[in-house]
Amino acid sequence: MRKTLPLVVLLATAAFVPMACGKKDPVVPTMTADAGLAIGDGGADAAALTMADAAADAAPVASGSAAPSGSIAALAGPALDAAIDLGIQAQAAKDAPGMSVEGTINHTTLAEGAVFNSLVTLQPGRCYTIIAASAPLQVSTVEVKLLAPPLFNVEAGRSGATDKNPAVLGKGKTATCPISPIAIPYRVDVIARKGAGRIGVAVFSRAK
Repeated sequence: MRKTLPLVVLLATAAFVPMACGKKDPVVPTMTADAGLAIGDGGADAAALTMADAAADAAPVASGSAAPSGSIAALAGPALDAAIDLGIQAQAAKDAPGMSVEGTINHTTLAEGAVFNSLVTLQPGRCYTIIAASAPLQVSTVEVKLLAPPLFNVEAGRSGATDKNPAVLGKGKTATCPISPIAIPYRVDVIARKGAGRIGVAVFSRAK
């Protein structure tokens, strides 16, 4: 959430950067990913329905196939990622109102307990919400953490304790809003706490 000036200043300020916006609007990040996403709980119903709709549109089933039309389990590759993306967008309508996605949604496949790392640069004057999700019957419990530079070993935020799939860091009025006057790169960790499969993660932001 903030950066520049001598390293000592960076270290000192980094610890104070992420803070809830309260009534303020949320921020804008740039994401460089290594891997992926997941969907589930708070908003899981809408997300699952959205994914099912995407499955019906994105993955036509060959005649004679036993897979039911609209089945998430029948999706793979780009079609599955597209369904996950729609689920994330549906969750964003609830938990990141008025925000726009930063860059692209990143995807990867995680084993249970595995972690997906990516870097996001938080800009001054903006607020951020990060959403990670997985398809139904894959990663059932996802967790998102935001780690501060320079060593990325100090937690600057995490998704809700009751979140499962999807997991949201900085919901609504508690969006993460940097107080640093300069842009600072943070690391985003997405963890498959329970289950394994395809996941996606997206950063949403808006001006304060």
